[in-house]
Amino acid sequence: MRKALIFLIFFAMSIVAKGQNIASNPFVKELMPSVKRKKSIAVYKIKTENNCAHPQTLTLKQASKILHSIKVKTRFPVLIFNAEEVRRVVRDFVKNMATAGKHEMVVIEKKQVFFDAKTNKEMLERVDKLFFWFKDKDDLVVSYYAKGYDMARTLKEGFHVKYFRDEKGKVHKSTVIIKRDVWEKYLNRPVFEKDYEMIWQNINKNREAEKPGNAKTKKESINKPEQNGNKISVEEMEKKLEKLKEMRDKKLISEEEYKRMKEKVLKEAGF
Repeated sequence: MRKALIFLIFFAMSIVAKGQNIASNPFVKELMPSVKRKKSIAVYKIKTENNCAHPQTLTLKQASKILHSIKVKTRFPVLIFNAEEVRRVVRDFVKNMATAGKHEMVVIEKKQVFFDAKTNKEMLERVDKLFFWFKDKDDLVVSYYAKGYDMARTLKEGFHVKYFRDEKGKVHKSTVIIKRDVWEKYLNRPVFEKDYEMIWQNINKNREAEKPGNAKTKKESINKPEQNGNKISVEEMEKKLEKLKEMRDKKLISEEEYKRMKEKVLKEAGF
């Protein structure tokens, strides 16, 4: 029964997040009990044994981009802080980052308590904590702690947002490293896209299709993949390799990713 009640609470919250009127939804109206919610958000510093590259100066816009770059990876990935919550904490976040010491990390804690409106009895408490510290001037480490959930929660990787690896190479999915490019070079670029994979899928989508009535030349016949059993033609291969090089030069993909994708293109062309 408790799990069913918790599900209904989160279902209602998802409706609100999508901008829908919760009272107009027949499912919620019939089954959802009268629930009150008390929410608080605090920003503070705590001591750490890590050697942090603090203090760090951030603008409000840069800090907002950082806070909007942290997503929880569940069945339906969601941002930990919505726009209204970011506005509430961004100034304090900037101030704490600017005054943090070498052995201090900044914490943002969001606490939500749900009550039965009739009995005023507490039904559920949710706590989200994010720990921020600069490993160096270019790498911001963010760790996530959650309390009050039925399932384990991990953070989501995105554009220049990758899982943290310790000295032994172990991946920690509750911790990510956000690169400085996210809030400087790519300040206005979305973080949660498939990035180069999405670009890869859209590279040269059969732009060389023959026009009706055009005669086939010997060169065209050689380049057609169906003539030699290859997936792509030589012309397509050249264009894809050129596009990959451009992506690497713009640092949209790493050197390792470039080599791997280049090898795949060459293989598709039969080389």
